[in-house]
Amino acid sequence: MAPHVWYAGYGSNLSRHRFERYLHGGIPAGGFRRYRGATDRTLPTSDRPFRLPYQLRFGGASRTWGGGMAFVDVRAPGWALARLYRISAAQFADVHAQENAGLADPADLSAIVRGQSVHAGRGNYPLITCCGDVEGEPILLFTTQQLPTPAAPRPPYLRAISAGLAEAHGLRSSDIVTYLRATPEVAPVYDVAALSAIVREGVAAAMVPPPRHSSPS
Repeated sequence: MAPHVWYAGYGSNLSRHRFERYLHGGIPAGGFRRYRGATDRTLPTSDRPFRLPYQLRFGGASRTWGGGMAFVDVRAPGWALARLYRISAAQFADVHAQENAGLADPADLSAIVRGQSVHAGRGNYPLITCCGDVEGEPILLFTTQQLPTPAAPRPPYLRAISAGLAEAHGLRSSDIVTYLRATPEVAPVYDVAALSAIVREGVAAAMVPPPRHSSPS
């Protein structure tokens, strides 16, 4: 197993604050669910914007936010904006388990090569996929092979996504609105005015650059 991987976070994990709940524990802003945090709470050694070659979709019912969750459809070419976090392979496995409510099985990450996937668990995001590498270290994401019933995301989730898009990709509110409304689940539920108001709130809450946290006790 490689000592470090690049976790490709999309959806609300574009937000540094939200992603660090997996490491430090706690409740993400606007969420309902408290995360236990990782065994290794070391902060990512680096992060950077990234563009995934897959379609962004929303579906199912999130225990953290309510409403639809973000997925990428690895069977459908397209593009989705992500944020890469350089973390240890053990931390990636821990984050994957938390995302799946403890139902993720251990996976040999070194066995996953570019363009291939492995099933590990029975939660919402059991499919781990390698979509490239950075200087020899794999880029890994998790999603599902069978997309759940389409469902629109709730405003708190959209705010977290918007904050992350502003932080990682430097997008303006109008660009974020266009990006989100391109998904089949968002446009029918949120008109431009309603989504713009939500996005502006998320961008205003963005941490650019993200604050440096002290090590948790």
